[in-house]
Order: sequence, then structure tokens, then C-alpha cells
Amino acid sequence: MADAPAGGSGWGALEIILAIVLGIGLIATLTGTPITPLIGGPTASTKTKTAAPTTTEYDLGGCTLVFTRPTPSESIDTSVTVEGGVTTCLNDGALPTFLNAQVVDSKGSILSDLTQLDISKSLFGDVTVSATIPLSGVARSTSATVIISGTTATTGKTIAIRIPIKLIARTNPTPIVTSGFNNTSTDAPASYTAPAYIAPTPVLVHPAPQTTTSPTSSGSGGTTF
Repeated sequence: MADAPAGGSGWGALEIILAIVLGIGLIATLTGTPITPLIGGPTASTKTKTAAPTTTEYDLGGCTLVFTRPTPSESIDTSVTVEGGVTTCLNDGALPTFLNAQVVDSKGSILSDLTQLDISKSLFGDVTVSATIPLSGVARSTSATVIISGTTATTGKTIAIRIPIKLIARTNPTPIVTSGFNNTSTDAPASYTAPAYIAPTPVLVHPAPQTTTSPTSSGSGGTTF
């Protein structure tokens, strides 16, 4: 067997790779640019993306109230479907006694009657919540909120849930009339202040009898339901 050649040892492949890695590390340290691993590092296909929420959960203090509809930022046309139920219930006293819902746009316009949600309890103890809320009036914004309020059975906890939705803007909308709709309802949630109507100031003309000017339309646009 021939002996290995004598003389100075050359650089092996391992030493070369190690020198390159150390050099890159030194450059990254000086420039502040992080190094992306060649193996096991994140790629465009493996980066974690935050999924949009599909439910709205609310802790009742012993029970969890979960709404599956509307989903946050769901597009709504002429009515809102509210569906949900109670899960993980450890205290029946935390169940809701009643729940009301109302739709208000981001400009403060009330777009529905205050609607009581139907609360049903099965023989197996499952609690479901549901309602269909027709929209009416004129929306001044496509951003709106479903406000759900109520109280629990024995704990007296106040329930206040807000689910954001998006209204579908329509061209030349056909007005939809909901019976009993009142845009200044005193049943509005406490967190919402209904707009106050200010009567016009009477105009006195002498010697003619006093006359009262009539309010004029604001002429502002919006989506009519």
C-alpha cells in the first residue's frame, strides 16, 4: 500500500464549509441581518398565517356563550341571522335569562328593531340561541355592529356582546319597511345614544300670525333597507 503524500495538509471540504458559515455569521453580526437556515427554516409555503375568526365567544362566568353567526365582518344584505349556543357550562345560574339584539351602523343609525333572541334548552341540556333580524332604515356606513345584550339567570351578570358586520351597498335600493320600526326607540342599548329631535324655532312675522318652519331633508346619502 502506498504511503500518503507527505508535506503540508490542504483544506478539506468540511473546513471550507465551516469557514464559509463563520464568515456569513460575522457579516450578519456586523450588518444586523438575520440568517435564514438552509434546512428547516420558514418558507413561503410554511409560514404561519392567522386565520380570520369564525365565532364570537363570551364568558358568562361559568358558561361560555358562542355565536357562530354572524361571523365577524360577515357581509349582510337585508337581514342578520343570529345563531349560537352555550358550551362548557359549569353553572346553570350563569345561563342567560334573556338576550336582545339590535343592529347599529358605525355612524349611530339604528338599522333594526330591538329583537329578543329565542333561547331553547333541549332534554340533554344543550342551549341554543337564534333569531333573524330584518334591517330597515338608512345606513350611513357599510360598517355596522350587532349589539347583543341581556343578563344571566342568578348571577345577574350583564351580557354585552358586539359582533362587527359589513353591509352590502346597493345602487337605487328598494326600501324595506319593518312594522313597528322606531328610529328613536327607548329600548336601544344603554351604550347607544339615540339622536334627539330638535323642533324648529318659530318665526314670528308681524302683524301676520306666527308660522313654524318645517324641517328640511338633510339630503345625505346612504343605503336604504
